[in-house]
Amino acid sequence: MWRSAVWAVGGLLTGIAIALTVGHAAVPRVARDVGPVRAGAATADTSALQRQIDELRQAILARPAVAPGPPATSSQPAAASASSAARQPPVAEERDPVVEHHKALDLYAQEGSDPAWAPATEKTILADLKTAASAGGFDVRTVNCRTTMCVADIQFPTYGNARTGWSRLMGAPNQSRCAFEIVLDPAPSDTGTPFSTQMLYNCEKIRSGEY
Repeated sequence: MWRSAVWAVGGLLTGIAIALTVGHAAVPRVARDVGPVRAGAATADTSALQRQIDELRQAILARPAVAPGPPATSSQPAAASASSAARQPPVAEERDPVVEHHKALDLYAQEGSDPAWAPATEKTILADLKTAASAGGFDVRTVNCRTTMCVADIQFPTYGNARTGWSRLMGAPNQSRCAFEIVLDPAPSDTGTPFSTQMLYNCEKIRSGEY
């Protein structure tokens, strides 16, 4: 019978299973063999094992939690900002009105003449400018029209007269209804001599019937 008791204790000890999950602090479980067990040494041994299991479980539960690391950064916002900056329209360059005026005069010089329209329009513009010139301050030397543009050659006594009298040209009658502009070139070396400038008429919209 004693041998049977020892065999039973051995079977009980070998039949113990410990379930532990590191990091999740699972509660240990003890599985006992279902064979016949007598009280005595077997009970003492299993109690000691149970205490060890309890101590191990407490040690696992007492482990400090691992703090999460910083979130991963992404370069996408910076790339998006750079892409948006690249899509920004370029800043428009400031245009020189004298240069633009002479470009328009070059276009006029390259334009062919429409004999059915140009002579009558020249007479109309000349009459309007003569009316403004009657108050004094400038002379209308010539008016020439092509197909959509006309140029009036205006002469002032001096550059100073041109600086003070050009506004009278802007207020002249405009029976042709063409858009017009006048831009003074930089002052000549001798400001006391007669100064000529070109008044440009753009009649494209009138001829196309837009207004």
